[in-house]
Amino acid sequence: MTLAIETSAEPASLAIMGEDGHILSRSFANENQVNVPLADELAELLSERTERITTVLVGAGPGSYSGARVGLATGEAVGMVHKCPVITLPSIYGVAREDDFTLIGDARRGAYFSAAPSEPVPQILEKEEFIAAVELLKTPLVSFEKPEKLPLPAEILNTVEIVFSSASQLLEYWHGLTSEDQELRQSKPKEIIYLRPPNITKAKSPF
Repeated sequence: MTLAIETSAEPASLAIMGEDGHILSRSFANENQVNVPLADELAELLSERTERITTVLVGAGPGSYSGARVGLATGEAVGMVHKCPVITLPSIYGVAREDDFTLIGDARRGAYFSAAPSEPVPQILEKEEFIAAVELLKTPLVSFEKPEKLPLPAEILNTVEIVFSSASQLLEYWHGLTSEDQELRQSKPKEIIYLRPPNITKAKSPF
């Protein structure tokens, strides 16, 4: 049985797929205290199937940093209990679209990002570079958040579709890979996708 955890997105979601290919999923509000409902939701979901977990998938973002970290920590704990691999996947693979598209968003601190299923690691661009790059794109634009904060012309903003990454779609993506691609993914380090270095914010107090 494969378990998928997507807590970098809103809403957060969990999903499991048994050997019969049937998917069970749950979703819940992804707030700062995502770890509070996560444990209960996970326990309830796992109580619905009796198979052993053989693989854990975790949505790595871009999205909520704290949510993604909590998701990975939870996935690691499940992996330790079930003695199974834990794999991080870019959350762009959790978007339920069959066409090519470009994910855009606010990277904060005056920068913006773009990513695509073929190039899932976000490209970080400053404002003017971002505007110029987006204006050249031919693919549909999507975003995980309301696009109003993006510095784009109104005619482009009006075309941006708000989407979300789901655990069930991460399962669909994973099981659509060849065994060779799965092994390649499994061999990569487990990492969260940060839009900025994780240590960029200095502590307010030395204590």
